[in-house]
Amino acid sequence: MDYLKAITEILLVATVGVAVLVLGPDIQSIYSEKFFNPCQTPISYSIGSIDEDFNVTDEYFLSAIKDAEKVWEDAAGINFFDYSKEGGMKINLVYDYRQDSTVQINDLSSTLEANEANYSKIKSEYDAYVNQYNSSKSELNNLVLRYNQSGKKKSEELLSQIRTLEKTVGDLVVKINELGNQINGLAVKYNMNVENYNDLVGTFDGEFEQGNYVSDYKSKEINIYQYDDREKLVNVLVHEMGHALGLDHAIDPSDIMYALSSEDQSITSEDLNSLIGICSETMWDKLLKKE
Repeated sequence: MDYLKAITEILLVATVGVAVLVLGPDIQSIYSEKFFNPCQTPISYSIGSIDEDFNVTDEYFLSAIKDAEKVWEDAAGINFFDYSKEGGMKINLVYDYRQDSTVQINDLSSTLEANEANYSKIKSEYDAYVNQYNSSKSELNNLVLRYNQSGKKKSEELLSQIRTLEKTVGDLVVKINELGNQINGLAVKYNMNVENYNDLVGTFDGEFEQGNYVSDYKSKEINIYQYDDREKLVNVLVHEMGHALGLDHAIDPSDIMYALSSEDQSITSEDLNSLIGICSETMWDKLLKKE
């Protein structure tokens, strides 16, 4: 049976080879797609389109892609990807509601943090003035009591101290009222921002589709739609480049190929074993594989 299979494979290769030479580029593309081996032929990629709303440079995006490429190549010890300005697989940044919502959420989150910090600062000042007021008010009450108990011969010095302390207490009351109004205004604003934040986050059920890999016999491309920061961008790229290598979604949430992105995901032995399996498939295996 092995002998028959080997003969069949030789005939298959010869037949496909003739078809490629005779029928031209489209057949060549179909052949490359069907019998692609990531361990033998690195995927040549290039920067496609970068939506200006992301406000990033080609250099920034390319450096993130190269970091993602390095994650796979360091893990497997194989050169899977090569950058070229004319590379066939385009990698794009596509701005739509997903990144727009991320920007809004991040802005609201920053506003909430700023409001909370400002509230804490003013509340601390308010508490300090209240303590100072209570101390000064107690001291004033004692001075007034001493003055009233001093009989017919009133102390001018004591009266002067009372007048000075009354002004201090009055100034403290004004300051406390001003800070109290600021605190109330911040509290209202903070609660409104919290409500806006919760409404915005609540409009999305489940996780964003942060990116996708699209392939047919004519073209390959990776589209990135959403990320929070550069680290998250690299992680999304690693995931989509895994699909470009032929990997499907994993079942382990800690795996970089898991369908939903989360913290502390990485390339696992399951990924590497799957890659080895893809690379070791014969042309016969690939031909008979169900899509």
